[in-house]
Formats: sequence, C-alpha cells, structure tokens
Amino acid sequence: MGADMCIRDRHSAFVDLAEAWFAKHRLPFVFGRFCYQDKSALHEKIARRFVQTRVKIPHYILAQASQQTGIAPQHIRDYLRQIFYRVGAKERTSIRMFYAHCNARRLRHRGRF
Repeated sequence: MGADMCIRDRHSAFVDLAEAWFAKHRLPFVFGRFCYQDKSALHEKIARRFVQTRVKIPHYILAQASQQTGIAPQHIRDYLRQIFYRVGAKERTSIRMFYAHCNARRLRHRGRF
C-alpha cells in the first residue's frame, strides 16, 4: 500500500491535487519551480547538483513526520521517491494550463511562465 493510499484512508476529505489534475488533463501537476534572475551560472549549478543528488532525510525528521501523520516511515520514503525534479515539455504545458485556468477564474498568480 502506497503513501497516497495511507493519506487518503486517514484523511478521506482531502483531495490529492496531482492525482486529480492528472485524471482530468493527463499531465503532471507542477507543485513548485526554482526561479532566479541574477547570477544564472551559480543557480544553474545549484539546480543541476540538486537533481543529481539523492535526497537524504535524517531519521529523526522522518520519525517525527511519521508520528505526526500516522504514516509509516517506509511509505513516506516511497512517496518521496516518486517526486520528479526535471521540467520538460509536459510539465511546462501543464503549468501554463494551470495558469490559464487561474486566469479564467480571475485568480491572482505570479505571471513568470
């Protein structure tokens, strides 16, 4: 059983945004994006290294998150392994579509993309 199932079972009133977005548009949901204006070479290097580095979560933080959410540490690790850090054509299309939906509903957003 994956972390999504654990979260859904425990908090049935919540909606998984990524799952709902994918079901409707067949595109990934972009939760965040690293943006910068100055010193682009430095920021490019930071972003490249971040993608290449395996993210390690200290045991005490994992245990604390597990205790707070009631989700097993292994399920949290499995969920975090599914996060994709590269922004390709589908991700760019998805974020533009999201902002188009925001504009159609007259919701404010940062117009950076």
